[in-house]
Amino acid sequence: MKNVFSLSTVFIAAFAVAIAGQVVIKGKTHSALGVFTVEKSTEFISIDGQELETYIITYENSEKQVKVAIDKNDKNCKKYLVCCEDLSIQYVCRENYFGVEKLDRKYIKEGYQTNVYKMNQGSFYHQKIITREDKTDRNCLGLIAVYYPQLLRNYEEVFTRP
Repeated sequence: MKNVFSLSTVFIAAFAVAIAGQVVIKGKTHSALGVFTVEKSTEFISIDGQELETYIITYENSEKQVKVAIDKNDKNCKKYLVCCEDLSIQYVCRENYFGVEKLDRKYIKEGYQTNVYKMNQGSFYHQKIITREDKTDRNCLGLIAVYYPQLLRNYEEVFTRP
């Protein structure tokens, strides 16, 4: 019995290491940030006691990281909680579109906030509907990696600041 338990523990640990750092998507931001990389994270964001599948977005020309947690608890709407030290926001994937929204109350209760003073309002309204097609997690994560930085005022300065 001990051998089975030990073998299971080793297998689970090896699986976690294999998943950690796994590149999900890589692409160009078409901005000063350069190439973005989205990787699956081993650290989860917890909302209402539930651990959400979490990803890390990094940029070639920035030291900042962006965390994205996918909340699949609503049948009609998948929510992507996007967090960085400068701005937390959510993107939603509904039946007919993918776009940005201000945070739901359940995320605010967990301590996440949308700081409207740091947000570029014009970009926010232009991102209300980003696409109506190809709303897979992989594509949505890529769209977030490209569009999210633009939500910050002077985003190129913010992301290049150490």
